[in-house]
Amino acid sequence: MTYYLYHIPGKKIGVTRNLEERVHKQQGYQEGEYVILAESKDISEISTLEIQMQKAFGYKVDRQLYKNLKCNNKEMKINVQNKLLHFLCHLTN
Repeated sequence: MTYYLYHIPGKKIGVTRNLEERVHKQQGYQEGEYVILAESKDISEISTLEIQMQKAFGYKVDRQLYKNLKCNNKEMKINVQNKLLHFLCHLTN
């Protein structure tokens, strides 16, 4: 899996596995409105680099490394029943 470190100038630096979904669809930016600073298959490397770049550019620094986010640390349990697909996960506030 490839992780992308992206920069939206004047806004933020972030990491994603899916640029189309995260940057284009969810955040509404198109190619040319952001820059890929790095890409890596090593989640630890890209997580550390994200914090370094946020500090270097003077942006708000994430409190938690990307690699430590719950969505990156657990296997998704899937339960299929009668044509319904259930994704089992714990919700936290």
